This record gives sequence, structure tokens and C-alpha cells, in this order.
Amino acid sequence: MAFLFPFLVITASYVTIGVRTRRLQSARKQRSRQIIISVILAFFLCWLPSHVFKLLYVFTPGNPQMKVIIKLGFPLTVSLASLNSCLNPILYVFMCDEFQKKLKQSIFLVFESALAEDRDTSQKSDSAVPVQSSGTVTSLTLEESRVDATEEREALSTE
Repeated sequence: MAFLFPFLVITASYVTIGVRTRRLQSARKQRSRQIIISVILAFFLCWLPSHVFKLLYVFTPGNPQMKVIIKLGFPLTVSLASLNSCLNPILYVFMCDEFQKKLKQSIFLVFESALAEDRDTSQKSDSAVPVQSSGTVTSLTLEESRVDATEEREALSTE
């Protein structure tokens, strides 16, 4: 009863919210449906193990092996149940479109700056590229070698 009643109340509340969101645009309606389902599922998955252990404790009082399992597992299930209180706000934030956009931008900027650093260090090490030309070795900068390569491609394409 301690699990079933709250679960039914939460499910009924979110179903009511879901019915009221039918008037929204389809993309927002889909997002609302995903949030509702994930919150209900998170509640169910976080609280069910705790109540299963309580039922096992009540219905198997004389089983010493079950007592050991319950003694070890019950604190973990209580921790999981408490995690549900922290999980709902996290779900709301991660499922928000604006947050996802900002997260993608942040990740993109991190990769872009990392690649820019890598590119800068590789350009410094490749700035003087030795070139072999008719038995002699000369040194060209990276820009000069790019210009030479471009000129060679243009010459080949006109021929």
C-alpha cells in the first residue's frame, strides 16, 4: 500500500498533465510525453526494489538465507529509493530542449578548441617542411608548400 498508493497518485497526476498537453504542438506534445513517462518509470524503478525487500521480509520470517540477503540488500534499495528525489529534477533538465542545445554547443566548443590547439601545435612542428628537388634539400614553410601544391594542381588541370 505504501508503494501502490503513491505510484497511482503520481501516474494519475502525470496522465492528467498529459491529457491537458494534447492541445500543444506535436513536437512539444512528444517531449511532454517523454518526460511524463520517464518520471513515472524512474519512480517505479527506484521504489519497487525497496518494497519488494519489505515484502520478502514480511513473508519469509523464518528463512535465514533470506534474512542475510535482506540485511545486505535493503540499505541499497533505500538508497535507490532516496535517489528518486534527486532524479526528477535531473530528468527535467536533461530532457529540456534548451539545455540540450546548450550542452551540444558546449561540447562542440570544447572539441573545436581542442582541435584548434592540436592544429596550432602541428603547424608549429610542420612549419619547415624539407623538400627534395633535383638532389638538393631546401626548406619551405607550410604556406609556401600549400601554394606550390595549388599551383601544381592548376597546372595539371589546364593540361
